[in-house]
Amino acid sequence: MSPSVKRMYGYTVEEALQITTDDILKPEGRAMVANNIRVRSAEFLSGIRTHYIDEVEQFRKDGSLIWVEFLSHFVFNDETGQIEAYGTSRDITARKMAEEALVRNEQHFRGLIENVPGAITILGPDSKLKYISPSTEKVMGFRPEEVIGMNPMGLTHQEDLPKLLEIFADLAESPGKVITTEYRFLHKDGSWRWIESTISNLFHEPAIEGMVFNFHDISDRHEAEKKIMTMNEELEERVRERTIQMEAALKELEAFSYSVSHDLRAPLRTIDGFTSAILEDFYESLPEEAKNFFIRISDAAKHMSQLINDLLNLSRVSRSNMNKRNVDMSAMVGQIANELCQQFPERKVDLIIRPELKVKADSAFLRIALENLINNAWKFTSKEKDARIEFGLSTEDGQMIFFIRDNGAGFDMTYQERLFVAFQRLHSSHDYPGTGVGLAIVHRIIQQHGGRIWADSHVGQGTTFYFTLAD
Repeated sequence: MSPSVKRMYGYTVEEALQITTDDILKPEGRAMVANNIRVRSAEFLSGIRTHYIDEVEQFRKDGSLIWVEFLSHFVFNDETGQIEAYGTSRDITARKMAEEALVRNEQHFRGLIENVPGAITILGPDSKLKYISPSTEKVMGFRPEEVIGMNPMGLTHQEDLPKLLEIFADLAESPGKVITTEYRFLHKDGSWRWIESTISNLFHEPAIEGMVFNFHDISDRHEAEKKIMTMNEELEERVRERTIQMEAALKELEAFSYSVSHDLRAPLRTIDGFTSAILEDFYESLPEEAKNFFIRISDAAKHMSQLINDLLNLSRVSRSNMNKRNVDMSAMVGQIANELCQQFPERKVDLIIRPELKVKADSAFLRIALENLINNAWKFTSKEKDARIEFGLSTEDGQMIFFIRDNGAGFDMTYQERLFVAFQRLHSSHDYPGTGVGLAIVHRIIQQHGGRIWADSHVGQGTTFYFTLAD
């Protein structure tokens, strides 16, 4: 017995000569050795084999276990007439532990692979399928044994192959890299199915050593997307048709606006002109009732003319493009207020205008909106002894909110939904004349600037109009 037996087993040579297999083997090991001796002795006598390699777990002197690889050689002793076995042994515990760890890793990865959502396949270094998860059959119709060892490129749609090969080349240069892509794959039933596949380069993982595909069928999604595209194309065609119809309607509207502007104003001017002439030339000879009739006719003609102007403004705002530039709203409000003071010198109004409020807007349309709002405040404070109109700014969550506030008649907020609707009035035209179109125009202009407008009011306590403008 070699002296190295102490290094492997912890026994001295003398001690080792005294021990038996019962001292160093587990029961299952002893049974294996006994069976091997019986079987191999028969094989030796039959001339089948003389050399054997075995692996067995053995106890060291300190009770710890090691794995031992035993190389044995059977010979016949002519002197004793017995079969004798000679051999060498070496400690392979480290190798066995590595093998067991590899098996555990393989089992671990296999457990993960077989329980992840979707189907899993592994492509080996030879570009052939080396593993197919059971769930693959649900996706592609093939049982694992039907495609193991196959090159899956033969089942990939020809139009998608170049993209897939480019991805493989990219992954091959980047161990651990993951790429998700979509391509068509041939189902067992002969149909092409769209699949979404997440491909991982795991050649560096000893338990896998391959390209891993985690995929699922997205054919239904592709079909839905195809239907959506068809619907979008149909919708675009309908939009084109509607646009043509809208353009035709706008041309008709422009023609109508031209007619209103020129054909209707002419008779109104004639009516107002002759009425004014009669009142000037024959005022003294007219009965009082006739004077009142002519005055009412003249007022109605002027009102109708103003209504036409408002309708034209509303139409123009609806169909015109915005030409935005930097506008000093404070200066614009000041100009509007000065014009009103010159037009109505008898009015005493406290005007408060916050300076340097500048925005980017269409100057012409913004002026129309501000004129309507300031005129509105001017009109509804006409019965106030200490009238006050304020133009200012507040902020909310960083957004600029402009306001025009007055201390005039106010209105009942119950009816606020009618406020920006054309021809909807909240006050009697006898008390506060107007066409009922001005706030509708303001609302349209603010909307076209990407903003919103709203009001807060109380009867007899005034009204505040708030509005925002997009940057």
